[in-house]
Amino acid sequence: MFNLDASVDSKFQERDDGTTVFFPRGAFGSGYELPSPEKAEQARGLVRRYLRLVIGLGALGGGAAGVLGALVAHGPAGVGAVAAAVMVPLMGGVWGVHEYRLRRFTEDLPVADESFSTRAAFCRQARAESWARLWIQEAGALGFVALGAWLLFAVEGVAWIGALNVAFFGLCAAVFAAQIGAKARPRRFS
Repeated sequence: MFNLDASVDSKFQERDDGTTVFFPRGAFGSGYELPSPEKAEQARGLVRRYLRLVIGLGALGGGAAGVLGALVAHGPAGVGAVAAAVMVPLMGGVWGVHEYRLRRFTEDLPVADESFSTRAAFCRQARAESWARLWIQEAGALGFVALGAWLLFAVEGVAWIGALNVAFFGLCAAVFAAQIGAKARPRRFS
């Protein structure tokens, strides 16, 4: 359900003269002028590989950590603790390598004058998504909010997992709802 190209494209802004500005850290850092279409494609490839790795490791690593937790831990809370103990360092390492690659890629690029427009990136990403995908994502996020609420109130010993579920997927549901609004009323959100 993840639109990789829309997420990659949200890191780039096209200027009126046709040049591209790359914002590797989104709103949390500087933009860099890309001198050629080839360099822009290299930047897109760098972001695309990172996102694929994070998604793949999140799915495979999270599942493997959950199985490992079920084998060595006693009870659902232990499974979550083991999964977190495996996934947090793994994802931190992946982020560190990506950050190193970003710094090497951008070290010789001129810093752009523009600032990152979170609103414009958000709207570009919303418009790139299909209606079906947006509504399926919204329904899925709300389903996980309901699951989190059930864990929070009905299952003993895993309230913290339920609370994290409600917080994270509640935020996801709010973002998907805003994207649905941005796609439905593009003038209002652009």
